[in-house]
Amino acid sequence: MDTNNENKTMNTKRNDDFQTAWERRKQNWQQQAEMTLPDDATLLRLAETARQQAQQQTAVVVPLTRPRKRWIPYAAAACIAVGVTVIGLTRQSQADNVLPVAEEVTVGGQTIHFLCNKGCSAQDVMLSANEVIK
Repeated sequence: MDTNNENKTMNTKRNDDFQTAWERRKQNWQQQAEMTLPDDATLLRLAETARQQAQQQTAVVVPLTRPRKRWIPYAAAACIAVGVTVIGLTRQSQADNVLPVAEEVTVGGQTIHFLCNKGCSAQDVMLSANEVIK
């Protein structure tokens, strides 16, 4: 039974030593925390500085690449389409001016209706044809 009492005494002594060491360590941590933690005014000043730096960093963002000019091919295609349309309309209007014109030609007492489409003379054509027939 003596050994049990000795064990209890040793355990109590170990527990007391542990408790003492734990309390010392706890006090040491609290003292270090009090020494290293800044006060409220310092914390507010640091927070304001960090906020201002964050605003400056987002305001200075500059894109490194230029935007691509994707409209250039479309503009070129539109110019070509307009050019082809203008040229086509001009040629069409010139073709409209060269429509055949009906003329009456009298040769040897007979009246003939003649269509000439390229500015030719109906009288000359009939005289030429008359000579060929003779």
